[in-house]
Amino acid sequence: MDAVLEAGWDETALCHAALVCGFFNLMNRWVEGLGLPTDPEMVQLAGKMLHEQGYQGVTAFLK
Repeated sequence: MDAVLEAGWDETALCHAALVCGFFNLMNRWVEGLGLPTDPEMVQLAGKMLHEQGYQGVTAFLK
């Protein structure tokens, strides 16, 4: 925590980063625990979409 704050992050940004990481950890464990199948091609496409469009692409996909 000290190193991140010393690098110029404020406490709010650090808290948000920790919450996002925790949420993704929870979701990954939930999906794995339920045994939901994953298609490597779909995962790759989703990663590319997130990289190029951020979460706006996910929002558009859900409409």
